[in-house]
Amino acid sequence: MVRVEGVSFTVGKKVLVKETTASFTPNHFHVIMGANGAGKSTLLKLMSGYLKPFTGHVYLQQKDIHQYSQLELATKRAVLSQHYDITFPITVRDVVLMGRYPYYKSVATEKDRQLCDEAMHTMRINNLAEREYTTLSGGEAQKTQMSRVLAQIGETNSNLQKVLFLDEPVSHLDVKYQYQLLHTAKDLCKKNVTVIAILHDINLALHFADRILFMKDGAVRYDLDHPKEVTPHIIKDIFDITATIEMIRDKTVVLF
Repeated sequence: MVRVEGVSFTVGKKVLVKETTASFTPNHFHVIMGANGAGKSTLLKLMSGYLKPFTGHVYLQQKDIHQYSQLELATKRAVLSQHYDITFPITVRDVVLMGRYPYYKSVATEKDRQLCDEAMHTMRINNLAEREYTTLSGGEAQKTQMSRVLAQIGETNSNLQKVLFLDEPVSHLDVKYQYQLLHTAKDLCKKNVTVIAILHDINLALHFADRILFMKDGAVRYDLDHPKEVTPHIIKDIFDITATIEMIRDKTVVLF
C-alpha cells in the first residue's frame, strides 16, 4: 500500500531523514515513535506527499506519490496534522465538509453531507456542528479535524483501499478521548484503511499498534512487527530513559 525506497530529506547541511526503505502492510496500524527531533514528522510528510524526498521515492498503491495530482491524492489518503490554524469564521460542520472537497465540483451532495454527519457522530461532536471553529477548545478542535479526515476517507472496499496518516493525533485529548480516537482509527483497519501514526505514549502504542518503528537521528533504528517484543534496551536507546516491562492482565506495560 505504502512503500518508501531510499528516501531521505535534507535542509541545508542538516539531514532530517537518512536514507530509509520500508513498506507498510495494508490494513494494519503502524506506529512511528522516537524522541523529539528524531525525524518522525518529516518522514510522515514524505510518505503523505507533503514533502518531496531529497533522494528516493515514495510509492502509494505501486505508483510514485508525486505522479498523482493533488486532487487524486486527496481521494487516496487523508492526513491529520499536529496543527491547523483557522482564523476566519467557519462552523464545525463546514470544517468537516472540507474533507469532502476532493469528491465534488461545486455543491456537496446528500451523500457527502451524510458522510460528514456520520463522521461527527463517530467522534461524538454532533452537538458542536453549528459552533464556530475558533471558539473550540484544543480537544474539540482535534476531534473536529479527526471528523474531517474520516469524512475524507469516506467509503472504502477491497478495491478502494486508502491510507490515514496521523501526526500526534491525541496530543490535545484527555485519556477517554485518546482511546476513542485511536479505537476509531484501529477500526478503520478492518475497513480497508492502512493507518500510519506518530505517537509519544509507548503504552498507547503497545495497546493499538500492529507494528512499531522506532526512529533515532533521522533513521529507523528498530522495526518491530510484534510490538510486545519491545525491550528496556530499546527504550533506553531511543528515549534515554530507564524502564521496566511488565505483563499486567496479559498486556505489556512499560513502567518508568
